[in-house]
Amino acid sequence: MTSRQGTKAAILKTGLLSGKGATVLMDGQFGSTGKGLLAAVIAEASEGRIGLVSSSAGPNSGHTSYFGDEKIILTQLPTAGVHLHKLGYNGTRIQMNAGSVLTPAKLIQETRDHANWPSVAIHPAAAVVDDMDQEYEQKNLVGLIGSTGKGTGAAMVRKILRHAGATAKHNADLVVLKKDHYPTRGQSVFVEVSQGHSLGINQGFYPFCTSRDCGVQQGLADAGVHPKDYRGSFMSLRTYPIRVAGNSGPVYPDQKELNWEELGFEPELTTVTQKVRRIFTWSGAQFREAIEVNQPDVLFLNFCNYISEDPESEAIANFVHEKLFLPYCLVLGRRPSLILTGHGPRNADVRVWNTL
Repeated sequence: MTSRQGTKAAILKTGLLSGKGATVLMDGQFGSTGKGLLAAVIAEASEGRIGLVSSSAGPNSGHTSYFGDEKIILTQLPTAGVHLHKLGYNGTRIQMNAGSVLTPAKLIQETRDHANWPSVAIHPAAAVVDDMDQEYEQKNLVGLIGSTGKGTGAAMVRKILRHAGATAKHNADLVVLKKDHYPTRGQSVFVEVSQGHSLGINQGFYPFCTSRDCGVQQGLADAGVHPKDYRGSFMSLRTYPIRVAGNSGPVYPDQKELNWEELGFEPELTTVTQKVRRIFTWSGAQFREAIEVNQPDVLFLNFCNYISEDPESEAIANFVHEKLFLPYCLVLGRRPSLILTGHGPRNADVRVWNTL
């Protein structure tokens, strides 16, 4: 069974948002699981306990959330940081960390729309996308591997090859925002990792992958957090995993590709490219791999409405028990600190799953 009551209290009870140290939010599949929604719920539950929200975001992935009736779509700023500011916790700082990939005009616009300018810091080593990066990916990668063509990988290549102007340090468009590397030691840090575990460049789907890894370890490294300061992580998942449209590559052997008509729902469109997503059955192999590599403390299963219209249905409870709870206990030898379920796009649609 699930319950909306006590969601905030349950998140706080995990201890992941209290005191010093870093907590990571990541995606356990191919992306688009609803990290934006989960980040908004965590921000609301934290009641200002988070001192710094650090992000490795790039223009190739979008995160959607709601603040009341306001729909917020972000590709650069971290969702939790934006929600904390909208909730009035202006002491929380936002960091575009060393692993982030920035499109200056988009970052500046999001900062103007959603955050207090003095609170946003840009690591000088963050990669910066230019027009040639986008042109290269549109010409060479979109049709070949289902790339979004937003220039993220090409910008990372220029950074690796030490091209002049490849990072924020020497980018004239970003002088309006403070370029700084806020220290993370001694405060409560929340790290938002972009994209999903299985899209990581080292996770087995090369070349149908993104240009970096997308797990807990990479998130800590990008944010400059020492492993000793790591507290734990939230992992976001969805009942029917997706991949982006086009030739975006294979999936796990225990997965079957579906079509939206047989699933009985309107097709989902990708946030960034607005193309129809490919959708697949749940993969136990993918879940076991993701939890073994990342060892999350809290699990969030989103899109439960694809299983049942009733968020407290036995079908959802059984799915969580059989697909998440039991494999988690078997692989990691312990119970998860908390399991949350999502039944819609707003904070109120997130519930606590009762493991008793």
